[in-house]
Amino acid sequence: MSSDPIKPHHLLWLQAAVQASHRSPRVDNKNGAVIVDTRGTILSTDHNIPRFKDNFERRALYAAHPTWQKNAPCAEARAILAAQQKGLDLTHGTLVTLWHPCASVCLGPIQRAGIRTIIHLVCDK
Repeated sequence: MSSDPIKPHHLLWLQAAVQASHRSPRVDNKNGAVIVDTRGTILSTDHNIPRFKDNFERRALYAAHPTWQKNAPCAEARAILAAQQKGLDLTHGTLVTLWHPCASVCLGPIQRAGIRTIIHLVCDK
């Protein structure tokens, strides 16, 4: 497990993303994706998502699936778990993840696991 501290703005990104997903019916489908900024503003629901300047690790994926939580090694994944512990609603099949160059490798297993909503976060600092 990484020793990197959980940063407050990670929780802000998560909260903004979850809030955006809850108010946008367009993300409630098998392949839905939404990009939000730290204020919860929906920037795009396009699937052609650019690589972000803030390079989060794909291992944040682990935090969204019960069987993967024990394998979540990075600060971003621990931020997701901390958000859940603080009562942030990450239920109803919501997966919080971030864009990375090999995202297409992850999407198949994620969808087969029955996770319907994929939220991509944007760093706008």
